[in-house]
Amino acid sequence: WQTGKVKVIKTNENGEALSDVVFGVYADKACTELITKIPTNDEGSGTSSALDVGTTGSKTVYVKEISITAEQQKLYSMNGTVYPVTISAGKTVTVNSGKPVINNWLPGKLSVTKVNSAGAYLSGAQFTAYTDKECTDILKDTAGNAVVITTDKNGYAVSSNIYVGKSGSRTVRSE
Repeated sequence: WQTGKVKVIKTNENGEALSDVVFGVYADKACTELITKIPTNDEGSGTSSALDVGTTGSKTVYVKEISITAEQQKLYSMNGTVYPVTISAGKTVTVNSGKPVINNWLPGKLSVTKVNSAGAYLSGAQFTAYTDKECTDILKDTAGNAVVITTDKNGYAVSSNIYVGKSGSRTVRSE
């Protein structure tokens, strides 16, 4: 009876470790025969217990993300990729050829309504979104364009898709 282990490394798109993500290790490509679960720690990594590789000394298993925390669900989409991994006797093999398994930011939109001191809607007000409080780094949308929006006749403006990120909000300055 020989064993090997599977390791996962989990981050977001910025390379920040994601803890408490749970991966399933499956016997089949359809991911219906769960062998074990691997939770990630504060460093974003997790390693399985010893897995039986049989008498041949190696065995292919399939690894898939099966849960993220409620807080992470507000920020990231689940990674649905199934990773085939060949484990070998006495070795620990890292999923995805040693590269982190990444969760992508969820896109959102920025909207504003501009009114004057009397409460009347103002059209033509332009807003630029920034990634920092100092308003030095202009926010880019998911297509890579600067986020600059202008209010319509109802004083309303909405951006194209942006990645909200950790803070859940962005700094906006009217120009």
